[in-house]
Amino acid sequence: MVRKLFICILLLLCLSLHLVAEDKTATVRYHVDQSYTWEIHSVINFGSNAGVNQTVDVTAKIGSSDIGVRVLKNVIGDGKELVISLNDTNTFKVFNGNTTLDYQVSKTVGGEPLSTNSRVLGVPAGTNTANQPLYFRLITGSGAAEVAGHYRGTVSYTAQINDI
Repeated sequence: MVRKLFICILLLLCLSLHLVAEDKTATVRYHVDQSYTWEIHSVINFGSNAGVNQTVDVTAKIGSSDIGVRVLKNVIGDGKELVISLNDTNTFKVFNGNTTLDYQVSKTVGGEPLSTNSRVLGVPAGTNTANQPLYFRLITGSGAAEVAGHYRGTVSYTAQINDI
């Protein structure tokens, strides 16, 4: 009888210990807003009076650095990439009235010219900053003489986030 009582007490203790030990979990959360900041050169200046049948090479500059496109902040989703491309509206020309001159854009000096919609820079998630120098080459034309005036054009870029 004492033995049965002892076993019952032992079983009750085991059950009560088992009932006291339980696990619980909590959700841990953290949020980061997506954002990115990038910049391009403000002006490409080929200078003046190069002459007919000449090329003028210029490195795109931001401030005093030789930087064509620079990503200053890149906080994007996992498995994503910030891609900066030449905009599809580029004609790669400068205009002066009816006269136009062509120019080329490349990633290296004398490198393969980029075309519209060309990828200039890709920065994957987890990489905070990046830059891509750009090189511009003006082709002054093949006419018998230069046409005086101020030539102007624009180059534009598009940034978008793509899946890798």
